[in-house]
Amino acid sequence: MGSNFLVSVVIPVYNAEKYLEKAVLSAQSLEEVGEILLVEDGSTDLSLQLCRQLSERYTKVKLLQHQNGVNKGAGASRNLGIKNSKFPYIGFLDADDYFLPNRYSYSKKKFLENPSIDAVYEPVGTQYLNEKAKMDYCKFKQIPISQAESDISYPKIPYAGFEFFQAMVKGNNGFPCTDGITLKTTVFENTGYFNEHLRLHQDAEFWIRASFQNFFSPGDHSEVIAYRFVHETNRITKRNDESMFLYLSNLYHWSKENLGEGEEHEIIKRKYYDLKAKVFLGGESIFSKVLWRILYFLNK
Repeated sequence: MGSNFLVSVVIPVYNAEKYLEKAVLSAQSLEEVGEILLVEDGSTDLSLQLCRQLSERYTKVKLLQHQNGVNKGAGASRNLGIKNSKFPYIGFLDADDYFLPNRYSYSKKKFLENPSIDAVYEPVGTQYLNEKAKMDYCKFKQIPISQAESDISYPKIPYAGFEFFQAMVKGNNGFPCTDGITLKTTVFENTGYFNEHLRLHQDAEFWIRASFQNFFSPGDHSEVIAYRFVHETNRITKRNDESMFLYLSNLYHWSKENLGEGEEHEIIKRKYYDLKAKVFLGGESIFSKVLWRILYFLNK
């Protein structure tokens, strides 16, 4: 059964020397993992040297770099890994996170039982470097500190198919964590790749595009299959109105071309013009609300 299910795990690596070996070992030990693609992204610490050591030590591990060793971001790094993969399924792992032994037990079963499924998403838990990292994360997620240890990245309602896409667009059901998603390589043939112009939110933007054209399914279980490790330099805590506007701008132009004038396009359009007015006027105000209405209705 396992021979029909082999995964290429893509790990973007940027200044992750403290965490990388644990991430690699957590994937290396899994029988479903056929290869581990370390995409070194122009680190300024000793990550490149560690990547070389790990690729020499383990046959599954392969080292990739961007041309001239430049830094291009997580989206471009994931794309490079995907394009150099050789197995029929793709999984992702951030270099500061790690898999659990059950990482692919459920997704393997799900894919092999139902060939119409294109992607499976599963729960990912959260661990913290220290109390400051925990407090910053809770502030970012807007959850009480008492919920920090039990925080799981997983949609509130585990929708499948087009309902999953609709919930992602609405944005009120929670997003799956990239560490917890497994995809067939055909998803990238249907959808394209991660948006390399987005330094943040490129994963959320891709899951929306991908779930419009491909069938996403939950893993149908409550056990976490990986842990996100939260520390003080996590990229996602750096998001702001400007990064969200760039994300929504790209998503809005995609939706204009692909969604027509349906409900999902209108939702994206409203979010886009709302944030455009807010960014343009520098915050929430009666003027930004008026400008949002003008911009929105001028583009009806």
